[in-house]
Amino acid sequence: MLEQGSQFNPEKEERLSNEDEIMRILAVGTEEERKELQDYRNVPEEQMRFFITNAELRHTTIAEMRVAQEAREWDNPEKTSEEEEMGVYWEEIEPHVRDAVKTLRDKGYDTHGSGFWGPTGGQRIYFHGEPLSGFEFPEDFVAELKEEGIELVREGDAVSFTPSRAMTLKELEDVWNRIVDYMPVVGSQKK
Repeated sequence: MLEQGSQFNPEKEERLSNEDEIMRILAVGTEEERKELQDYRNVPEEQMRFFITNAELRHTTIAEMRVAQEAREWDNPEKTSEEEEMGVYWEEIEPHVRDAVKTLRDKGYDTHGSGFWGPTGGQRIYFHGEPLSGFEFPEDFVAELKEEGIELVREGDAVSFTPSRAMTLKELEDVWNRIVDYMPVVGSQKK
């Protein structure tokens, strides 16, 4: 919403409403760009720091993954049978979600995307089809996560969570591993 006396600027509106541009500003933007975004979107200081911390972690993680993937492609380009089945090298899967993806694939889930999701620190794993239709996480587990400041969402084709505070990769990995422990086998289980 525009403040009293402010001028509408369509270029600024488009730029500061574009999710890719918002993520760039949060991850690697200048202090001036971040302040402009914060003011324009009317984001409280504490929440802005949370968004910046998450975006920087995502940016660093993805940059490190690219280096590892390039090294893998150079040193050992042959995909394992598991990687062939997934269509990606393990190095292309964000490190904090790798164990969860492996566990889910072993339980019969056909994953096709995972890891950081959006500018709010969210995490998500996507599936082909809707293997979670009809499944509900136990209420006590959902309540436990909620007490920890973690909002868990189950959809037919995805499971996601959003923490209310910045988390390390290890903390994100631990949450994912707890979540997938509750998820049922949906296909032929792999050995």
